[in-house]
Amino acid sequence: MANKINTDDNNYRYLTKVNQVSFTIEELVTNKVASGTPAIRNIISPWQTAEFLKKIGLVPRRNAKAVNEYAFQNISLVFAACPRI
Repeated sequence: MANKINTDDNNYRYLTKVNQVSFTIEELVTNKVASGTPAIRNIISPWQTAEFLKKIGLVPRRNAKAVNEYAFQNISLVFAACPRI
């Protein structure tokens, strides 16, 4: 399945750590998918380019700028990201 989703096996490994259908970059950092915001952006950038993800809105934060919320657009990606579904 890694080759269908992305040629980069590391990105597939990160996909399996997401464990959510929709998320913000900050949530992925908090859930330890990667070490920081720049690393997460590098991971999800190819997913956005391939149209695996779609920005679905903004999540307001207290005393901070709102952040983008993303969601997977393909059900097979959802099952890869959330195996318990």
